[in-house]
Amino acid sequence: MQQRADAAKEREYNASLKKKDEYDALFVKVQEIQNLNLPYDKWNAVQLKLMVKWFKRDGDEKLPNKKQDLVARYLATCHRGDLPAPMLPNGFEAAVAPPITENAADVPPTADNAALVPPVLETDEEEVVARILLGAASSRIEQETVAVAATSV
Repeated sequence: MQQRADAAKEREYNASLKKKDEYDALFVKVQEIQNLNLPYDKWNAVQLKLMVKWFKRDGDEKLPNKKQDLVARYLATCHRGDLPAPMLPNGFEAAVAPPITENAADVPPTADNAALVPPVLETDEEEVVARILLGAASSRIEQETVAVAATSV
């Protein structure tokens, strides 16, 4: 029974990771298009389709194929703001951030290890909030790194 639960968690994690990878790849392509500083009517069909995909949300109709339909869809959806990044399952944060130990406060911070000493959190809620914030910051850093890498190539 435990193996089934582990397999289900692994499938969920892999599906979430795939969505995140797709999001990251689309984010880089959208940044490239935006960095061209061209008006939407100067984009080719591929660029236009990527931008329409960026503004697509659950419940929207499937993407159109004709360029004039893509332009109409882009104009109807471009006000929505950026596509929200997909959330990863809770187990991912544990892989990114080591568990906070109770004796972490026993190690006095010095110039060499000041950033390595995690804070001492009083409640489980504080730890959850800290992990959420760490995950959000890590995700934003990854996005910015991808964007910088894409522009430097």
